[in-house]
Amino acid sequence: MKLEELSLYPHPAGFQHKELFSNSYGVSVIPENVPGEEPLYEVAVLRHSEGKKAHLCYTTVITNDVIRYCNVNAVDTLIERIRSLPNPEEG
Repeated sequence: MKLEELSLYPHPAGFQHKELFSNSYGVSVIPENVPGEEPLYEVAVLRHSEGKKAHLCYTTVITNDVIRYCNVNAVDTLIERIRSLPNPEEG
């Protein structure tokens, strides 16, 4: 899955790309405004359970925070890494 395939929602930063995956994780991508530069994004790992709202997750092997100033290629790579995380509810 790539950035352009994620669902798009309104956000105070303008818009948010967001998707929840079957492994109980998800991804949130918002634009970073850097005038005169290529488009950059902030990526966050989300955690969700069935019937509950997704929240930021700071306890994965990918990161313990949000990841800032990512170009599109880095975002696409992070999306795949998040989708590939093992489901903590199955373990």
